[in-house]
Amino acid sequence: MRGISIFISSLLVGFIVFVLYNIIKPNNSNHAQTINPLSSTPTITTNFSIANPPSASMRGTIATMSGSVSFSSRIATQSSPLTNSTTQIEQGESLQTNDHGYIKVDFKQLGKLTVFHNSSLNIIQLLPYSSVFSQDNGTVNYDVTNTNPLAIRSMDLLIQIDKPAILSVNVDTTNNLVNVSMSSGSATLGYDDLNYVSHVSTLNSNDKVSFDDTQRQINPD
Repeated sequence: MRGISIFISSLLVGFIVFVLYNIIKPNNSNHAQTINPLSSTPTITTNFSIANPPSASMRGTIATMSGSVSFSSRIATQSSPLTNSTTQIEQGESLQTNDHGYIKVDFKQLGKLTVFHNSSLNIIQLLPYSSVFSQDNGTVNYDVTNTNPLAIRSMDLLIQIDKPAILSVNVDTTNNLVNVSMSSGSATLGYDDLNYVSHVSTLNSNDKVSFDDTQRQINPD
């Protein structure tokens, strides 16, 4: 009788231990499904680089240079003298000339740009299908040989060329004027007046216009 009691007691203790174990044991299946949201966040990659322009963008070579010419690279915080004539000119860079500065840059898929003294030119985009420049001051000559769109932003005037052409743009910051002279080909001029009404006009070979940025209008001849 005593043996049976011991057996039953042992069985009860074992059963209780078994139940308690299943109640308090960790749930392995749920634990395995726990996901750390930080570790599961997908890694986003991009080909954009501040230091390097897009691989498809055009590069320019310096054809001639004289006097004082400054250059700002894509990552520069200020301009520095340009002394190496083998330096390639790329998208996202800018050129500045002083009193006697002069530089001509050759883009094989675009044409030639000549930056005269006391001038500043920012190269915004140099993709084969679209080129964009921002001219802040001075005089730049654009000798365009391709048929892909080229845009020039000077003050509040936008100039677009869609076929071979030669034109000169002079930005007079003292009088707030943009003077455009067309030697050959044609260009489209666009701007918004002071009432935010858009205006578009065409400039043909041998035409000259002066855009008054203060009045936001093309000055009459």
